[in-house]
Amino acid sequence: MLTVALKGIAGHKGRIFSTGLAVVLGVAFMAGTLIFTGTLRGSFNDLFEDVNAGTDAWIRSSEGIEGDLFVSTTAPVGVGSAPIREPARWSPSSPR
Repeated sequence: MLTVALKGIAGHKGRIFSTGLAVVLGVAFMAGTLIFTGTLRGSFNDLFEDVNAGTDAWIRSSEGIEGDLFVSTTAPVGVGSAPIREPARWSPSSPR
């Protein structure tokens, strides 16, 4: 039985080589993809940590009104009744 298996492998060297190459390339691409996504995720986490380093609190709402110069959102119940207005990040009329 072993001699039959070895003769089959010896008779199909190209098939064995190409199968092995396909397995090696598949594992390499999967490892590369996982490493790339991990690096990308880490880079974005570091970026947002650096950007928000001096921020003490965030106020977010599920509802918001977007205007030309301001983004207006409402505060949660109990914080206040007036809408919070903050300057927009960029508008065509604002200087850079």
